[in-house]
Amino acid sequence: MHFLIRRSWVTGLMAGLFAASGIGQESNPRFANAWVSDSGFVMQLAGIGTSCVLEATEDLLAPWIEVTLPEPLADGELEVPVDLPKQFFRIRCGEVYSENGAGFLQIEMPAGISLIANPFDSGGNTLAEVLGEAWTFGTTVYRFDASQQAYTATQFGDGAWLDGDLRLPLGTGSFIQVATQSTLVLGGVFDDSTTDPELAGGWNLVGSPAATVPEEGDQIVILAADNSYQYYTFEFGGWEPAEPPVRLGQGFWYYRNRPGSAPAGGSLLFSNFGPSMAWVFGAPQFDHVGCPWEGTNGFAQLYAGPDAGELAGVGEPVTFLSGGKAGFFDSGSNAVRYVASVAPGGPAVVEIRMWNASGGATYEEALANGGAHGTSAPFQVPTGGAGDPPSLPAGLTGLTSSGGLGGIWLDVSGGGIHFVGDTARLTATHDYVTSRTETYQWQRGIPDEPLNDWVNVDGATGPVLELSPLRFEDAGHYRVLIQITGCAGSGQSLPIELKVLKRPSFSSPAIDLATGAFRFVFEGESTLDYAIDYSSNFVDWYLLRTFVKPVGPVEVTDTEAPGTQQRLYRARTLPF
Repeated sequence: MHFLIRRSWVTGLMAGLFAASGIGQESNPRFANAWVSDSGFVMQLAGIGTSCVLEATEDLLAPWIEVTLPEPLADGELEVPVDLPKQFFRIRCGEVYSENGAGFLQIEMPAGISLIANPFDSGGNTLAEVLGEAWTFGTTVYRFDASQQAYTATQFGDGAWLDGDLRLPLGTGSFIQVATQSTLVLGGVFDDSTTDPELAGGWNLVGSPAATVPEEGDQIVILAADNSYQYYTFEFGGWEPAEPPVRLGQGFWYYRNRPGSAPAGGSLLFSNFGPSMAWVFGAPQFDHVGCPWEGTNGFAQLYAGPDAGELAGVGEPVTFLSGGKAGFFDSGSNAVRYVASVAPGGPAVVEIRMWNASGGATYEEALANGGAHGTSAPFQVPTGGAGDPPSLPAGLTGLTSSGGLGGIWLDVSGGGIHFVGDTARLTATHDYVTSRTETYQWQRGIPDEPLNDWVNVDGATGPVLELSPLRFEDAGHYRVLIQITGCAGSGQSLPIELKVLKRPSFSSPAIDLATGAFRFVFEGESTLDYAIDYSSNFVDWYLLRTFVKPVGPVEVTDTEAPGTQQRLYRARTLPF
């Protein structure tokens, strides 16, 4: 019978561990847990008797040597240095051996891609537990969902994995992508068991200590040091051209020769930071006031298609990282996107669209609502997923740092229409939620010049511009610039117009001696509509008549005035 991974790497240990059953002995030695710390390899011991010693070996098929310790072995934590490429430990109490072992393994990883597997049990086997949290910004881990024939990925963000709870179970392989040469130290406990993965039809990403019975036509594919693949095929009852040389801690591809799922399309890594294949990438994105999109205030979504005219949203939008990593996508548990309209490996046109969360749940909503938004320049990239086994998702190699468009709104009292002597208030608001200091500068368009010539309004450096009392020369277009402290650019509002008009007037009052009707002359602006109201007490006002853009002086006659003790009149603009 042929196994995917032979148990030779544990047989030497297990032969010793179970040489004596320990029945009738007081001691039940075991490793309750083990992990790699910042300073060494920590083992949590339990069931230790008075005659127990720690033994170690660098090769599970080599002799075991007793470890000299400063104090007798006891229950609790014991830390040893990580000063060898690999080392394994067991506990011996007379003729009784521990029911499991502990060990660590150092893996040297070149800059770029490595294919690893976790051979130890480190508790929950989460990403944070297995790999630790001392990686450079952008380090990327890829898993492969064999049931969907699709990659998933997460990255190391601002001091932690974006999905630290992602599990790296025993028996599965993972790609890890680093910017510079790095040393990975894996550690934990192990016993004589192996995992029997449920291999899906098609490609599976596995690793020691996985074991399964191969079928005719199955393949094992190993990633070589030069990033090329070495292929081994199971045919006529054996592996050809030789038994696959799988090492401890090494992940590899296993092709199960049965029908499987079809690829979901060309794949992309939806990330704007970190190593992607052989390059280190960073393209932070900025909003309309020159600040990096930050935290949950902003959304980003991938739009892609076979050409620029067929772009569609792909996957769910993501938020952004904060603090020193603001401007970079917080892709969370899975940064991989599949473009269904593009075949694996085919070229896709890509655009990143960003918007402020207050503008809506989608980019289209934010655009319709006038909220802050931005888009990257469209660019073309060859997608991943082609080949056997499928290539890794492609990075966004054409993405550049970009800015956004305005989400600054101006409001002017009175709907923008005021009369000489009034007070006008212009108020600026924007939809960038920030705790940083804001600096405002109001500007006025130069009269009789195109609206690309502006001058600062002296002393107008707050969110509200108040002009009082208004003069005819205050009329014109106004805008505001907003600068956020520590941000590269400034936001600019669209212009708003302030009209300063002559007040409407009454003149030539007279009483018709024949009828008693009261007459007067009204004059207003020919660009406005007016209503003439009357009252007898300055409190209750009633409509007398309206004028639609009156031209020149017009006479008003109140035929109901006779017989009243007092009649008062006012003019107002419409609507009011």
